[in-house]
Amino acid sequence: MSDQVTRRSVLRGLGGAALLSLGSGSVLAGCSSGSTAGASAEAGGKVKLPTYLPYAGVKPDLPGNAQGVLAGYSVYPADPVSVIKEPPGTGGTVTAMTLTYGAVPPAVDRNRYWQELNKRLGTELAINVVPNANYADKLATVIAGGDLPDMVQFFAALKPPQFQALLRSKFQNLNEFLSGDAVKDYPFLANIPTPSWRNAVFGGGIYGVPIPRGTVGTIVFVRDDLVRAKGLQRQPKSFAEFRELCKGLTDAKNNRWALGHPPTFLAFLEQMAGAPNTWREENGKFTHHYETEEAKQALGDMLTLLKDGVFHPDAAAAETDQVKQWLQAGTVAINRDGAGAWSGIAPTDSKDPDNVVGAMLPPGRDGGKGVHWAGGGAFGIVSFPTADKAKITELLGICNWLAAPFGTAEYQFRKYGLPGVHYELKGSEPVLNKTGETELSVPVKYLSDSPAVLYESGKPALTKAEHAFQEQIMPLAIADPSIGLFSETQSAKGAQLDKQLDDTLRDIFAGRKQFSDWDQTVQQWRRNGGDKMRAEYEQSYHEANG
Repeated sequence: MSDQVTRRSVLRGLGGAALLSLGSGSVLAGCSSGSTAGASAEAGGKVKLPTYLPYAGVKPDLPGNAQGVLAGYSVYPADPVSVIKEPPGTGGTVTAMTLTYGAVPPAVDRNRYWQELNKRLGTELAINVVPNANYADKLATVIAGGDLPDMVQFFAALKPPQFQALLRSKFQNLNEFLSGDAVKDYPFLANIPTPSWRNAVFGGGIYGVPIPRGTVGTIVFVRDDLVRAKGLQRQPKSFAEFRELCKGLTDAKNNRWALGHPPTFLAFLEQMAGAPNTWREENGKFTHHYETEEAKQALGDMLTLLKDGVFHPDAAAAETDQVKQWLQAGTVAINRDGAGAWSGIAPTDSKDPDNVVGAMLPPGRDGGKGVHWAGGGAFGIVSFPTADKAKITELLGICNWLAAPFGTAEYQFRKYGLPGVHYELKGSEPVLNKTGETELSVPVKYLSDSPAVLYESGKPALTKAEHAFQEQIMPLAIADPSIGLFSETQSAKGAQLDKQLDDTLRDIFAGRKQFSDWDQTVQQWRRNGGDKMRAEYEQSYHEANG
């Protein structure tokens, strides 16, 4: 089962919250000379992606790298310096529409944080905050009505039908402002890593500002304390060793199982087998991972694990939150989740919660190394309907301000608000109080954001462990080659087509269908739109690469 399938499950169960935890990139008051990686033609059309200029103003304790390892900080930087001299706004009103996964924030007239944010931006930021469950319907209504706000947020996993045509007809191509070295006018947008920008390219144009997330993606967490108690080793060297680890951790009589969610772990088994990350591209030809022998092998291995009884008996009906709680309680010992979830996995049954969770690399199925499916690099994009160049410049300036990186005064205000009002200092670290937790729910992080870094408050050892694991797993990472390309069939029917495969996989897991039914299901997927999707991606690839 693909990570796309897993993401749909997350969306149903969590409203997409797990996706928010994925971070990206290294962290400008000093700008490096920059790279020229964004200066060549890129997928999605012959467009120069923005030149990457990593921020060099706050030196990390643990450096990031071009493979996607995040920069790490042991302590919060003391005395952050302001890096933007003038407010980007022009004194009027900027309207925006975005989703939220939490409570809708107090209105601006009752929200001192929002009032101060408007002051620092130099504009009245009027945000239509829509709960995630209603966002797709609300977005469709607003688009149909034609009265679009200045800034519209599109979620990467839920693009509207005919998305590329929509962008071309209703929103602005920002190449003039952002392509190549043009982005240098907005140094903190230039600080967004190149993989994130690929998500904003459609048909040769940059149609928005990406909301960066990491390419580390989803990883496998292990309760190390439970592994040690059984005298086992966390890191298997093959599927056979993974199977033995799972069997060794399972103790049904004492209400403990190794694994908690079959769809999630099918993706991990595919990575053991070397399956492609959604699509495989070879000489311009695309093969979906569902079509590969590696995926079929992984499905067979999944059935073996199910027969072994190493999954929680209620796993088939469990939502993502439930499985997380099982891991915390020690009811399951292994779970697959977004890399940013590491800090939140504090076991409820341990006296030493900071020293009991580790992470597992995907071994090669028969030995050696597996592959790791890299994340897409962005939560979504924010697009602008206006054709007024002065207005576009203002909006990009606002996005640049909101993207000020970790260690700057702008970042600290954006994330923590005002001292004594929204947070108190514990050493150099700002700690939100109840007012801060309530008022800072204004979802500006879905309009623009800085690349993530590794920083665990008061837990430098955890930061070091996360960084060390990323240094191990990111050399195994493979990207989804369809990112930056466009398929109308994927946009219009992708979720429906995936659900057909998803349902068959669940039926196979439950014994309602046989392993032999899989080939027929894949052929049906091809007839119903998979082949058309492939052809559209291949056409988009050839348009981008000549």
